[in-house]
Amino acid sequence: PLMLPVVEDADKLEVNSASSFKYTYLAFNLEHEVLGNLAVRKAIALGIDRNAIIDHKFRGKARLSTGLLSPAHWAYESNVETFEYDPARARKLLDEAGFTDPDGDGPLPRFEMEFKVSANKFRKAIATLIAHQLAEIGIAVTVRSYEWGTFYSDIKSRNFAMTTLQWPSVLEPSLYRWIFHSDNIPSPENRAAGANRGAYRNDRVDELLDAGNKETDVEKRRLIYAEIQQILARELPYVSLWHEDNIAITKKGTQDYFITPNARFEALKQTRTVGQ
Repeated sequence: PLMLPVVEDADKLEVNSASSFKYTYLAFNLEHEVLGNLAVRKAIALGIDRNAIIDHKFRGKARLSTGLLSPAHWAYESNVETFEYDPARARKLLDEAGFTDPDGDGPLPRFEMEFKVSANKFRKAIATLIAHQLAEIGIAVTVRSYEWGTFYSDIKSRNFAMTTLQWPSVLEPSLYRWIFHSDNIPSPENRAAGANRGAYRNDRVDELLDAGNKETDVEKRRLIYAEIQQILARELPYVSLWHEDNIAITKKGTQDYFITPNARFEALKQTRTVGQ
């Protein structure tokens, strides 16, 4: 997105964008001594100014998310708890949870936290901005970036406190089971066991996820996944960040190209170019 002004000014290029199914999130290791506290997770959610990040880092080319599914998805549930930017409320929650500010407006933090990210410069810049925002509510966040292989190995081994990643193409809601069912918590010995890398456990969610996998009636499935979305939004194993737009740069004169929500290239079968 930071390159958009360059290509927008190019004489022979056109920029098009459209909403997507891509889901970017902040994940917690719920076995961490601090992050296992729901009030802390809520405070972190309230301490992140997602609108500012979308405006400044994505140049408006993203949409706030409330969960894994985008608003265009058939199983999307809009009636969920959300956490708009509210640093004052975040500080109050931390105070009530016992993580008081040791020196008021002084430099000492309430506690320190490590934030693991990949070495991608754009993702690291976003993580650094989030760390700066969380410092405003008294959480000292150290961003540590690693080349992809090391980073992803640590995440799959649950060797992290807090991290950010993206699910690139969320189409079938049964993906919720892979990510949040307690059967799918990986271990250092079995990193492929599932994607519940934050070790989230909730018996009701497990029950609903099992039911959703077996149910064939679309409306009944929608109701099942609606309740799942509501519980996850309250319990915050993830802080939902945004759905990034898909952006296509085409040569001027390109016709019949369209952008799909999952960024596939089916349109190339019918695309043609006229003029220069």
